Amino acid sequence: MSNMATSAGSSCEGPHEAATTGASESQTGIDVRPPVLRAVRITGCPEVYKRFEEGVFVQHGHVNGKPCFACAFKNMDEDAVLYSFWWAPERKVFMMGPDTASGTMSGFFYVPGDGAEDPTQATLQWVAFDTQSGGWAAFPNMRCIEVALY
Repeated sequence: MSNMATSAGSSCEGPHEAATTGASESQTGIDVRPPVLRAVRITGCPEVYKRFEEGVFVQHGHVNGKPCFACAFKNMDEDAVLYSFWWAPERKVFMMGPDTASGTMSGFFYVPGDGAEDPTQATLQWVAFDTQSGGWAAFPNMRCIEVALY
């Protein structure tokens, strides 16, 4: 999305020209400001997933018709790995896991989200994969919250 904004804005002489160049009496109510970037964070994760609380997941498109949010995390001697939140319609849940699994039911945790537009609107408990038991467990303190980017 930023490439589109850059290329469209690069043809203007000044920062306000884009707003005035195409304006006419019939278009005075059009908002030509750049779109607001949306971002989310996860809180209340079980200990094994605490590192994900440090990231800010920025919207980078849509998966299965709903916003997808991604953040890269780097391990000591490895390349950064992209992790995402996405919509999985077959179970009506928002999943979180490696971006390479985006759109599937493969992830580290999920929240039921029927009727929600994004994971911040989910009202039920998050469920995370418990690496010790090898099963899934509810974590009532987990939340996905929207954050402001400035």
